[in-house]
Amino acid sequence: MEPVAGGGYVIGNTLADGSMVTISGQFVVIDPPRKLSYTWQVRPGPDQTELVTVTFAPCEGGTEVTVEHEQIHDERSRTEHAVGWTACLDRLAVYAG
Repeated sequence: MEPVAGGGYVIGNTLADGSMVTISGQFVVIDPPRKLSYTWQVRPGPDQTELVTVTFAPCEGGTEVTVEHEQIHDERSRTEHAVGWTACLDRLAVYAG
């Protein structure tokens, strides 16, 4: 992982069924502590690049985290991403709580 604009990252992710996917891309915007934006490609998977933007905003009692995942090309992938991001944010809330 190279956390600078234009730098790359690679993440191995084990799914609930035990299979593994690799997520990779490049950082587009790094604006601490407000915003992180990066491209997203999953392998194995279709040859498409998506865009994820995470924003952080102060709110009463902590920080509001918003994830926007764009350029998703089909409904099945949108649904899978929504489930995955919801689980990640739920775990983050427990961890940070």
